[in-house]
Amino acid sequence: MKTKTAVRLVTALAIAGLASGQTAPRVPNTAAWNLGHGNAKVMVGLDFKSLRESKLGQLLGSQMRSQMPQQAGPMAMALPLVMQALNDVDRVFISSPSVGPGPAGNKTKAADNPPFLVVMEGRFGPGSPLGFFMTGTPKTYKGVNVYEPPATDKTNNMNLALLNEGTLLIGDPASLHGAIDRQGQATGGIPLAMRARASALATGHDFWIVLQDSLGSLPSNPALAGAASEIEGLEFGLGLREGIQLDVMLTAKTEDTAKMMSQMLLSQLQSAVSSSQIDNAQAAELASKLQVSSEGKQLRLRLQLTADELEHQFRAMQTQRSLAQTMQTQPKPRMAAAKIKIYGLDEGPREIEVKR
Repeated sequence: MKTKTAVRLVTALAIAGLASGQTAPRVPNTAAWNLGHGNAKVMVGLDFKSLRESKLGQLLGSQMRSQMPQQAGPMAMALPLVMQALNDVDRVFISSPSVGPGPAGNKTKAADNPPFLVVMEGRFGPGSPLGFFMTGTPKTYKGVNVYEPPATDKTNNMNLALLNEGTLLIGDPASLHGAIDRQGQATGGIPLAMRARASALATGHDFWIVLQDSLGSLPSNPALAGAASEIEGLEFGLGLREGIQLDVMLTAKTEDTAKMMSQMLLSQLQSAVSSSQIDNAQAAELASKLQVSSEGKQLRLRLQLTADELEHQFRAMQTQRSLAQTMQTQPKPRMAAAKIKIYGLDEGPREIEVKR
């Protein structure tokens, strides 16, 4: 399981797992960070509990539950279990010492599976659907049961360990064993500089990423490889508790690069907004809320929408989507047959019917 794949998985789950609940304050989860890599270059955090309690979470969760009776076949049986599994997870934390393929510090040697650790916090006792993944005979490491992938699966290096009924670990063997070694160590895990940046983001955001390395090592579209190599760091935060708060900061190699990227990013965002499924008024409203600027080597992007503004945008997009579906399902009106009249013939004018 690649680090990038793990990030995509958590991002997808963030959308799929939204449901209603009661509000609670957001506090940086430093306990899980103590289990992370001591040489981490990537940190990702996701507060499922906060997302479930957000206004958008309640809207999407209600929509998903209303659609469940319409599902048929295996999906109808699996969806309730998936929803229960997602409700059992409160927080997810990912760390890795490698941004892209290849071991950290040795980018000339490719590796399909860079080191990674996923820490899930929630309720994983008896009866949890996530217990389905803990199959076979576990191996014990320092008193903790570690479940390995089937011996027949040569491409999978993902191990699982239930540290306790509230903490589930997923990762490659070395990363997972290292996390077990560090449990209970207040000074272990993530470096202090990364902790400081993560703490600032986690306090105000439900989903956040801190990356301190060149993005040029990430697999990407060749057309974007040049731009990615000019980025030396990334901080991303998305908060949905009181509407939407999106904060992105890129650190470029030079000030000129930061200015150029800010102009390019603003142009791309405006183009994306104008081509999305929203009307001109909505597009103008979003554009007015979007702020893109550069200061020194840093490029910053911020978007803020209140809960009411977010609900308005969400309802409007639903209306646009419903209208588009209605237009597609309506039968096309029959077109009247066209006639062409020809003059100048010996027998006089003649009409020819053209079939459509």
